[in-house]
Amino acid sequence: MTSVIDYAVGDLIDGRYRVEREIGSGGMATSYQAVDEVTGSEVVVKIPSLQLIGDPAAFSRFKREREIGQRLDHPRIQKVVRAGQFAGGAPYLVLSYAPGIVMRRYLSERAPLSVSESVRLGAQLADALTYCHEHGVIHEDVKPENLIRTPSGDLVLLDFGIARATSRGRINLDRFAREVGTPDYMAPEQLRGDVGDERADVYALGVILHEMLTGMVPFGEGANALAPAGERLAQEAPPVRLRRSAIPWQLDAVVGRALRRDRRERYQTMAELREDLMHLTRVDLSATGASERGWSVGAMPSLGRSALVIGLSLAALVLIGVIAQVVHQNQLR
Repeated sequence: MTSVIDYAVGDLIDGRYRVEREIGSGGMATSYQAVDEVTGSEVVVKIPSLQLIGDPAAFSRFKREREIGQRLDHPRIQKVVRAGQFAGGAPYLVLSYAPGIVMRRYLSERAPLSVSESVRLGAQLADALTYCHEHGVIHEDVKPENLIRTPSGDLVLLDFGIARATSRGRINLDRFAREVGTPDYMAPEQLRGDVGDERADVYALGVILHEMLTGMVPFGEGANALAPAGERLAQEAPPVRLRRSAIPWQLDAVVGRALRRDRRERYQTMAELREDLMHLTRVDLSATGASERGWSVGAMPSLGRSALVIGLSLAALVLIGVIAQVVHQNQLR
């Protein structure tokens, strides 16, 4: 038995929610898609596992999701509809139902995505996270597994179980990796165990943008979940154009800035990142150049080529002048 009570299709949860199917089950909780018999609406009922209830530290994650979820109300965020409690005292959550496909599966089937879809989905996620940050919530687990792509092509953000988890101190990375999964979307400072802030969510969105555009995360997957961590701590992420040269330079600059290793060099707010995604033509290419990140990405934009030609021409003229002066001095001798 995984959860406090296991339910089959057609069963009533707490006398109110009729089960349509089990969505997922794990060590933390079991989730069911159900119909609220009172309102007639589709919902998700999330019931914590016995293991979770028996572990005070882990159970705080479930309570945190409940508390934070009740504070947030945004069309791109799964909403906590009700915090219920069984007769025996065990809690459960009722969340809004977001139909669609988990973004992890969508990417595995469709990535790399078109530039237009990647930018649109990235801007939607940035909008949801901007709302979270404005309400004092750092998600800290932004990854495709926690995103739903709805039939209309929009994104919905899920799972606030570890939101603001690092605000109380350093992370035990081994335990964190077991609970949350792959650390591919964690910012370098999180990998070091430092306290995260909204710039960690900026980094995670940068990873997702990179993955949507190229079909792979910036540092790939190693023999184990933590293998790419050393590379991420030691070097900048490769530019998107290094893997897909047709990507516009402005978009490459946006993703590159979101993925800067030093958080002081990233977008300082999610709102800034959202603004650039929504207005790519205004992006300053000098803000995050490929040369600064130590990578070669092929031909430069026309303005860069012109500047390079002019620079080389001036250097050639200077060199000719120096040679002429040396020859003239030798003749005088």
